[in-house]
Amino acid sequence: AMALHQETAFERLYRWTQNQCRQLTGEILEPSPLLLEAVAALYKRPILFKYSIEEYAQARRQAVSRMFIDALTQGLHSRPIEMHSHDPLRYTGDMLAFLHQAAESEREHLQALLKSCPQHEVMKSVGYDALAGIMEGLCRPFRVRVEQVLVGGLGGQVSGPGKKQDILKTSHEIKAKSPHKRNTSMDNNLMSGDGHQSNKDNNNNNPNDLNNNGFEGPNNSNNINSNPIMLHKMASLLKFYNATILLALGDVPNHCLFIETLDELAQLCKKMFLNSLQFFAGKMLDKVEVPGPDLSPTEATHTTLQMLRDILSTQAPSSAVGGNRGSSPTATKSMSLETNVSEMENIVRALSDPLNQMCALSASQLPPADMAAY
Repeated sequence: AMALHQETAFERLYRWTQNQCRQLTGEILEPSPLLLEAVAALYKRPILFKYSIEEYAQARRQAVSRMFIDALTQGLHSRPIEMHSHDPLRYTGDMLAFLHQAAESEREHLQALLKSCPQHEVMKSVGYDALAGIMEGLCRPFRVRVEQVLVGGLGGQVSGPGKKQDILKTSHEIKAKSPHKRNTSMDNNLMSGDGHQSNKDNNNNNPNDLNNNGFEGPNNSNNINSNPIMLHKMASLLKFYNATILLALGDVPNHCLFIETLDELAQLCKKMFLNSLQFFAGKMLDKVEVPGPDLSPTEATHTTLQMLRDILSTQAPSSAVGGNRGSSPTATKSMSLETNVSEMENIVRALSDPLNQMCALSASQLPPADMAAY
């Protein structure tokens, strides 16, 4: 009879705890001392304890998702994040900063709820799974917006303060606006810059605009797809925050959808960056310039080297964090350094090889003496 009364008491305690957990939907949580005692008591009944934590995780998942949408559209403690959607780096950085803050806060909230239980054991058994479930609510809204930044603008429009402009021009628009004739393959693949060019802009010699041989620099575009430097900065930003958020969450499961989403977006951005380098190299070789009488480097050479300098100067701070979980700090730092060196070598090779080829093609159009000197 006493065992029956005890089971009935645990059942009633479980129902009460469930109702209390459903109410924990605020930005700042202050669980009552009674709730902490109830959670500690339910720890003696693993099944009821697990269901209670799952109820808490579901409530927090909905709350965090709502706060993220509010931060994007209305602003929580500052202006709405989407006010900066015309600036890819700031827009993505603000969203990642919110995700990092949410990861830190949710872990602290969960640990506060479980502080009357054996911390290490309870976090390992149900805590990290609950934390992963809470953060999964942010996956879809974050993924959709980052993908829109990276690839969603093709053929569409990008909005800025007081303007709305086409991202991808048609070949007819390019031919109509360009002062020089281009071949069909370039017309079909060229991403637009500002969406409009005046005759005055077409006549200048800015290395970031069209030069006299039709070569286009990488920095004249607000479209991130055609800007290798911007893509590299985005990839570095995602890589840094991926490592930082992973540290904030702790030992969440490897199959955590939130971590997988961050990794996939980082890989997508990296792949687009490498593809943009290949596209840039193809344009460089498509129109080979002939050196002037003084044999000085061509405009395309200056532009390519400047882009390489800008990329190499953009180093992600993720070299100081990240790596495999469970690795020692020394091993992690060594692995991260080797990875960064390998990535930099690939980037240099992707630009230096076609640049050398372009120089050889340029020299082949010169007299023998000039060719040897050049």
